[in-house]
Amino acid sequence: MIRLLMISLLFVSCKGNGTQIAKAEAINYSSQIEQVSSDTLLIGIQGKIYDAFVQSLMSKDNKALSELSNRLDELNKSKKQNLILYWRSYLQFYSSIYYLKKDDKKTAEKEIDKGISWLVEMQNKNHCLFRKLKTIIYHRGEKKMPLKC
Repeated sequence: MIRLLMISLLFVSCKGNGTQIAKAEAINYSSQIEQVSSDTLLIGIQGKIYDAFVQSLMSKDNKALSELSNRLDELNKSKKQNLILYWRSYLQFYSSIYYLKKDDKKTAEKEIDKGISWLVEMQNKNHCLFRKLKTIIYHRGEKKMPLKC
């Protein structure tokens, strides 16, 4: 009888500890999931940007590009990585093309300027994207596509 009482006391005390461990693990897993979900935005980002661009052209609405831009902006605020700035600039390249297609040259120019400022912020002017953005500036008003790298 005493053995049964001791075993049940041991079982009850272990059960309480198990709950505390489970809660700690749950918190740890939730933070890991949050980190992975924010990082997954960059997986296939070039395709996501292009898809948002095509969707914006088809719907004649900049919503898809704007939403993706906002998501990249939020990720950049938390991570502060040059890679994210690069992809934000890449998105601005497509955003400027979208506005050029709508014959809104002033907004297209603003979009290009944003992209260039982010690349300059990275202090790496050797990027192919930087050269593409620069060629759009020099060919404003003409219907020339940027040079290929």
